[in-house]
Amino acid sequence: MTELAASAVRRLLFGEELVGHGLVSPSELESALEEQRASGGRLGDILVARGILDDADLARELARYCGLGYRDLVDEPPDPAVTGRFPSTFCRRCSILPLDERAGELIVGVANPVDLETLDDLRNLSEMPTRPVVVTPRQLERALEGAFRVDPFSIEGGSALRAPAPPADIDADLGLMPAHALAPVVQFVNQLLTQAVGDR
Repeated sequence: MTELAASAVRRLLFGEELVGHGLVSPSELESALEEQRASGGRLGDILVARGILDDADLARELARYCGLGYRDLVDEPPDPAVTGRFPSTFCRRCSILPLDERAGELIVGVANPVDLETLDDLRNLSEMPTRPVVVTPRQLERALEGAFRVDPFSIEGGSALRAPAPPADIDADLGLMPAHALAPVVQFVNQLLTQAVGDR
């Protein structure tokens, strides 16, 4: 069986699971599969976009289908001491995030548990055994933003975001008066302001 055929079988079986659990009707499944064949999108995403499933129901069913756990990141937020175990670029690109450590395993939230390549990469990157759990894409996106947010007021964030020092001749480049030439003008303006206040 080719990979394309195997993928179609997995989609059909997952759809039948949704019907069997009463989350999707047979006609809704057939209509979504037709759209998937035409657009190439993911079955779950199509069902969520149509309002047939919400993303939490989809994540739970994906977890059950793949034999994994499900985690609500609102009820169990990630441990900030663990989220930086992998590079932010990898986490964002693959939609994954380390969540915490339990019983010698690194718990990793994944939005797409059928992405076997990403799961293999996780095992290769981690220095300890990993256990993926399924999370909703929306919660994962918010968790990624929180985990890898740059604070512009922190020492590290500030140094990372600080603009480079301007060249010594930037005033000349911009056609502006140099600072030392502005001093008499500033003094004159100050005198005018002082006189105006005294004449009141």
